[in-house]
Amino acid sequence: MKVTIKQRLALTTLAVLAATTTSVWAVDASTVEYPDFDTLVVTGTRTEEPVSKVPANMSVVTGKELQDRHVTNMEEALRTVPGVYQQVFAPAGYESSNAIRINGSNNVQYLVDGLSMTMPNIGYFTPLQTFQNIGGIDRVEVLKGAASSLYGSNAVGGVINVITAKPQEGMKTKVRLMGGSYNQEQYGIANEGRQGNIYWRASYVKDHMGDFKDARGQRVTQSNHSHTASFMVGDEIDKNNDVRLAYDSYRANVTYADSMRSLNHIRNGHRKYDSFRAVWDNRINDNWKHSLHVGRNEYDTRDNDPTYGASALKVRGVQVGDQVTYAKGKHTAIGGFEWEQYKAMTVNNKKVTNMAYYIQDAYKIAPKWTLTPGLRLDHHSAFGTHTSPHMSVGYDVNDKTNVYLAYNRFFVAPSAYQLYDQYSGNANLKPEQGYEWSAGVHHKWDQSLSGNASVFARKTTDKIGYVAHPTTTNPYAGAYENVNAGAKSAANINGYVPKHEIVTGLDYAHNKWDAHFDMRIAANRRGPVSSHGPAFPRNSYAVANLSANYQANENIKIFGAVNNLFDTYYAEATNVSYGGAGDWWSMPGRNYRLGVELSF
Repeated sequence: MKVTIKQRLALTTLAVLAATTTSVWAVDASTVEYPDFDTLVVTGTRTEEPVSKVPANMSVVTGKELQDRHVTNMEEALRTVPGVYQQVFAPAGYESSNAIRINGSNNVQYLVDGLSMTMPNIGYFTPLQTFQNIGGIDRVEVLKGAASSLYGSNAVGGVINVITAKPQEGMKTKVRLMGGSYNQEQYGIANEGRQGNIYWRASYVKDHMGDFKDARGQRVTQSNHSHTASFMVGDEIDKNNDVRLAYDSYRANVTYADSMRSLNHIRNGHRKYDSFRAVWDNRINDNWKHSLHVGRNEYDTRDNDPTYGASALKVRGVQVGDQVTYAKGKHTAIGGFEWEQYKAMTVNNKKVTNMAYYIQDAYKIAPKWTLTPGLRLDHHSAFGTHTSPHMSVGYDVNDKTNVYLAYNRFFVAPSAYQLYDQYSGNANLKPEQGYEWSAGVHHKWDQSLSGNASVFARKTTDKIGYVAHPTTTNPYAGAYENVNAGAKSAANINGYVPKHEIVTGLDYAHNKWDAHFDMRIAANRRGPVSSHGPAFPRNSYAVANLSANYQANENIKIFGAVNNLFDTYYAEATNVSYGGAGDWWSMPGRNYRLGVELSF
């Protein structure tokens, strides 16, 4: 008999400083059982490095954790990561409005296997739906903090990098059937394997979800009829060359309601997302290697509003990049280029092109000291050339403790949507720029417990934000503007980021059973200040999820989950400032899932 119990705990605290420009200061501390203290990650420095040595605050969620919890999309997956805040209007329909913030910033770079999935031409939101293949994930690495010197203008709050898994020798097929509350149904099939040098993965998932009820029993109209197809094939040509191609496709028809005081205002729409990625990893010799990548993403959303008519947003992005890595003796140096072009077909076919070059060297200046300078040069088609320097220093106190100090500058160019949209565009926008200081410590207590604590301070000038200018004919009118200096530009002015947050969990395994309890506690998340009353039903709340699996035999797994276990009434998005008291988008109340997985 074997019993395994694992615990996780993370605390994030945000404090707002009065400033003449946008500034933020925060503390993040966590203790985790896994992944291992020496797990290799690539996002922190764009080279393989133990998570304990990365000069940044990083969290890692393994693919097994996500699969054990039977999450159905990346939005659910990221809810287990401390320091990642979500503003979700509803489970379906609001993909182009939902936002992710890391370290208080909604400028987040979203990658899959190092290739950008972010659509700068759209605006501020992160299109998580462009990758839904949860079963193909090896791990999700989340870098919390500015990283523009390596990842470009969107990496102000941080970077989310989904690393896909390589199939093992042989072949296996998995069939998944799941049902649950709100008429939820999911049917999926996946096949993966490896024969010699060739490996592959193919999957198809069909989802259906209907109306939901919040914790007060209010029924909210919504529906989502979607299907996701994914395909990946690779060839390890020899020990020095690995080539792989991947394609992901998402299609959905959605229906969704407005906020609480306008639930009869029903919209419907169609979603179409496609992503193609190609990567060639080449090891030149013991000291040199390079990685070439090519990608193409397309985001197409169309909606019909009975009041305001039809709307559409279609953006296509193409990217090419190459990175060379040199490692010998005391140096691990990288250099590379990235070329990206994004075209907004529904914004007068406006194009934005960016050419970037970057270089970095992790130099072991002494046995316990590592100095890492870096520089990125971006040439933007609309705003010219900008440089983003970076410098960090790390010190190994002993084999269990590492401390670091880092400085990063960043630059964020306005998107084509923010510049040229016929309703909210502003051609006079200036790019954001600023800097961030961060410091932290990684520590390992024993084989089962490790943790990190970090603090950062960030200062931004010319912050781009949406400013409402309601009219008698359109209460939602507004435009993108550079936020003026002064107290109103202080960090978290809209109150969407909680001042304190605790993310905790407990994992239990015994014989054929395993169970997982996760809870997220948000404290003092007040939302935008309004004369109409509180922005949210409550400023502080806790949301807990419970899932369990029973491995009947090697081919059959039965699983179940209860989400929002305590039936908490809460909201992450609000319209109180415009719609009046109580006008928010309430989240689903307690709901259930039950399913079976067949493997053969």
